[in-house]
Amino acid sequence: MLAALLLDANRLVTIGHLTDVLWDATPPAAARAALHNQVRRLRDALGGAGRERVRTGPGGYLIRVEPGELDVMRMRAMLASARAAVRDGAWDRASATAAGAVLLWRGEPLAGLDSEVLARRVPELTEIYRQAVEIRMEAEVNLGRHAEVIGELRGVVADQPFRENSCALLMLALYRCGSQGEAIAVYQAARRILIDELGCEPGPALRRMYEQILRGDPSLAALESAAAAGGPVPVVPRGLPGAIMAALATELADAAGRLDVLDAENPASGMRAAFSWSCRGLSAAAARLFGLLGFHPGPDISAAAAASLAGLPGPARAALSELTQAGLIAQHVPGRFAMHDLVRLYAAEQSEANGAASLRHGQHALGLYRSGRDQQGEAAALNAIGWCHALLTQYEQADTLGYVHHHLGEYASAEACYRSAIALFRDLGIVYSTADTLSHLGDTYRETGDIEAARNTWQQSLTILRDLDHVGAADVQAKLTGQPVIDGRGT
Repeated sequence: MLAALLLDANRLVTIGHLTDVLWDATPPAAARAALHNQVRRLRDALGGAGRERVRTGPGGYLIRVEPGELDVMRMRAMLASARAAVRDGAWDRASATAAGAVLLWRGEPLAGLDSEVLARRVPELTEIYRQAVEIRMEAEVNLGRHAEVIGELRGVVADQPFRENSCALLMLALYRCGSQGEAIAVYQAARRILIDELGCEPGPALRRMYEQILRGDPSLAALESAAAAGGPVPVVPRGLPGAIMAALATELADAAGRLDVLDAENPASGMRAAFSWSCRGLSAAAARLFGLLGFHPGPDISAAAAASLAGLPGPARAALSELTQAGLIAQHVPGRFAMHDLVRLYAAEQSEANGAASLRHGQHALGLYRSGRDQQGEAAALNAIGWCHALLTQYEQADTLGYVHHHLGEYASAEACYRSAIALFRDLGIVYSTADTLSHLGDTYRETGDIEAARNTWQQSLTILRDLDHVGAADVQAKLTGQPVIDGRGT
């Protein structure tokens, strides 16, 4: 009953339709009376506002829902905004808004409800999610981040081989990564499936992409990506006066300002509201880890590293699982978790707001680990305490972290902290943390002018990261080759 009303919120749902939903083709003899009893029980379950919420109308009932209260309504609104951004060529806004819609997805809709009538609505709801995913990936490709979405595009094309737009995006992403032959192979596989399964040739858009790739059409060349330029390139709507565009671009370039701008039009359905709803129901451990992940400097994180960050004695799998189910992080490769840039900004805001509470939690955990002579737990708690002091801008108290001394220009202390951390991580067998700390120790050497020591240390880090097949190897390689690298701790 509730699902049927909510799927058509703020609209009258007829008694006949509700009867079909509840009993399919076999309603009881007194179906109308039974339906009235269902409505009464629903109103009672909703408490004092039940009668105001569930209203009787001519020939049916409707449920009143305010803007921002229902995920499916918010997803539709955000999808419409993302489409408008695509039409304006505002790819940054399109990516962020579509990503916000994707975060609202909770898996198979209407799961556990035994109704043939409601089951017919599932494809419609699933399509909202799929379109949001597709728009986000299209925006990422147009922002020059084609390499980052190839894996996700492969998954979509494999699961939904008839979605020709996703297939064309995968071909374009591969082509821009220099894999023309693989892009052509994707087209040929898609064409075979369409002919074998549906008896038709690919549509005009997919055929056009294939022909452009065949002839190496210059129009397919990627624009300089934001990552290659050293940071995000703000994209603003076209058609605004120059002064307003300049001011908006400046505001978008500021980290917190990006969320402010995207929330300005309608805070109730904006990015912070979407993230806030996704955070509801998180356990204390998952919520705390979410906030700390906002300040994690790497592109992704392992379960062991997340546990170290949060001051947990073992891998933070339960908390990571909660965050994944809430759509706040994604396990993009087995055992490694990543977070969208805008989610990271929101997490950082929440972490700053709750830094004092997190510090108390870390200090309590440290006492427990020390009393239990748990060396790994003690190391993890010390690390978490250092993060919390940094969040509170109490850098002088965060002496357990070399990056804080580096931040203060106290390079000798930073080197000592890094060396101690490396020795501890090696003793505990935490390989990634060893490599990560070596990379930052190299940064400290660079700042002191000891380039030879910096290069030797970076090389040690690079060797470990390559053995792990970790994406962070590219950043360390860039340091060795003298390319600019944005580093959240060492610089």
